[in-house]
Amino acid sequence: MSHHDYRRETRHQALELLIRWEGGCNATTLGELFSLDRTNAGRDFRDYRVRFGGIEYDASRRQYRASRSFRCHFSDGSLDEYVALCARHKRHEGIFDFATASPIPVREPVIQDVVAAILNRVPVDITYRSWNHPAGIERRIHPHAIAFSGLRWHARAFDKRTQSYRDFNLNRIIALDTVRGVAYVSGDKDLYWNTRVTIELIANPKLSSEEKTMVEAEYGMTNGVLVIRPRQSMCHYVLQSLNTQLVDDQAVCSGRTHPVVVANPEDIRPLLFEAADTKEAFC
Repeated sequence: MSHHDYRRETRHQALELLIRWEGGCNATTLGELFSLDRTNAGRDFRDYRVRFGGIEYDASRRQYRASRSFRCHFSDGSLDEYVALCARHKRHEGIFDFATASPIPVREPVIQDVVAAILNRVPVDITYRSWNHPAGIERRIHPHAIAFSGLRWHARAFDKRTQSYRDFNLNRIIALDTVRGVAYVSGDKDLYWNTRVTIELIANPKLSSEEKTMVEAEYGMTNGVLVIRPRQSMCHYVLQSLNTQLVDDQAVCSGRTHPVVVANPEDIRPLLFEAADTKEAFC
């Protein structure tokens, strides 16, 4: 494959992912991602349509959208690929956050609608399942970001019912409708999302000297410490994904079970789900 063909296929992959997850894409967007003028970017859409079909131009929205025969040819169309594309091109910075890769299948139509709501800055009415309402309850939320907990995808959103910002497990949304003509509440005042916290990780003190050296090298620690700065709302998820505990936790009984522990527990303990003052921020 020539370098020219490779670059064209890379652009075709991008337009597939944007059409799949954002509901559409046009020459302006593609051109911004790959530093192309509108003429050359528009040629990519025409070439793709001739070769594969599956896309059609929506004049009212001035973008190409998926037709019924649409399918991905240059990607598997996964959410992970879409998020990676956005990260690579610094697209929608601040919308996505994640702790690790997902083992649980996602409800793709729900995520597509939530991403569209975020980009279009509109609220959505949802039917949402929770432990308190396993059959579902009606809620209106204003999503402003997507976060991955290490196990599940969440929408970070302002919740009208509680008048607070919360995490909503996307796989618990069983119905969703976009709301038009209603003022949108952005994430500008979402303190838990917009604040970064400093977590200091060290090798478990109960490890032997040689084991500590091994763990410090494995985690890339400097002078025996690894400093990470996740969003405050992601703090619990990040620690959970690292299988770590607070250094002063009496439950820290095995260095091999929990090779890494948090060295600044006084800063982090109030941010965990068990803390009464932050528990209300999550669903």
